[in-house]
Amino acid sequence: MKRIAFSVLLALGLLSASWLAAVAQPTETESTFTSGLAGDVIDLGNSGEIVFLPEAYELNRRSLVAEEYVWFTYGLSNFELVLIEGELTTSDYFDLTIGNMMEFYDSFEILEQRVVEDHAWFVANAVFEGTPLVVFYDFQLDAVGDLDLVVMQFTDAEQLAADMEFVQSEVSVGGNALLPDTNAQAVQSLVTGEVASATPERATAEAATVHPRIAEPGNSTETTTPDVGDLIADATPQSDGIAGTAVAGGDWETMGLVSGTEWVSPSFGVSVEWDAATWVFPIDYEYAIYLNDDPVYDVVTIETTDGLGYAFVTVENTGGNTPISLAGYWASPEYADTFEATMTVVETATTRTTASVVYETVNAREQPLYVVLTATFLDDGTVVYSQISAAPDTIHVVYGHYVDGVQVNGEPINLTYTVDDIAEISGN
Repeated sequence: MKRIAFSVLLALGLLSASWLAAVAQPTETESTFTSGLAGDVIDLGNSGEIVFLPEAYELNRRSLVAEEYVWFTYGLSNFELVLIEGELTTSDYFDLTIGNMMEFYDSFEILEQRVVEDHAWFVANAVFEGTPLVVFYDFQLDAVGDLDLVVMQFTDAEQLAADMEFVQSEVSVGGNALLPDTNAQAVQSLVTGEVASATPERATAEAATVHPRIAEPGNSTETTTPDVGDLIADATPQSDGIAGTAVAGGDWETMGLVSGTEWVSPSFGVSVEWDAATWVFPIDYEYAIYLNDDPVYDVVTIETTDGLGYAFVTVENTGGNTPISLAGYWASPEYADTFEATMTVVETATTRTTASVVYETVNAREQPLYVVLTATFLDDGTVVYSQISAAPDTIHVVYGHYVDGVQVNGEPINLTYTVDDIAEISGN
């Protein structure tokens, strides 16, 4: 797999015009190279097994943006470093890279991704000129002084972790190791499917978090059971036409309520069960079950018994959506415009069968509200939306209740984030 189609793989950046400057290029016989853009040393270590690919080196500039491409190879992997100078956002470069992949490869399928303000990554299956390969991408904002750094690995699925780990132990830029917070085994598991819940961030106390820290929340000392009607903050995916829908409080059995701990969607036959120790059906809330006709979707609301939060569970057809398309929409200004209240997206992420967005907003009392919205795609062509809401300092607790206490079709619900992920994202 070495030296695969560099003329195509180099088409990942923003620029097309070369900057013909008198800069040195890396050589196969040297283990260090001084970046022409950053001035920092790229060191391949002392093993002698990692080798620069000088024919793939480029330094490009156009307008106010410059990129430097440095390639090296180890094992069955080719690695690309891109140093970027200019006013680019994390999402800009992420979207551009994916767009180029889609254009130049025979096929390209993202398995999982995550984008936050200063960091982004994805892992994908791809085919180029009939050859299957795995692509890993990692973007760090201002990683080398004021320059952004992209690390990409093009490899075989079974060799990804071994090659990445060796490079992590040997290669540095400006004295800093590559991918210090990436768990290579977890990345590989996302490709092979051996550990479906793995996440690529290393769980070390010293490692820098990939999540932006959220400021300490305001007053969130309320511990009494909240009124769901007061808590709703234009956050439901079914915000139109509720008042005109025939929803009769107390007629819950005809709307799918099987018992105090189970509901079955009348339109789709998907069952939702919750643990009575942590969740309760709000029988006095008029819209605790909501059935929509056009488009067809069914919703049930549950509250936590400790009064800390609530969840809307919506079942509908996929409508042609995929995890990637949903995550893209949730991160877009168009989605934010659907909210009457202030809304700020904190993070989006996907797996093969889920998509999630985490955002901050306020409830009807203008109190801070943290929301985790996840779409879980089922094998029967339906999707279950879990919208979990609570105060910023307790969202991880409520999310934990949901993870431990809610089942779909008799199985624990498949979600994008772990409880630890949500605690870290929300700054708890």
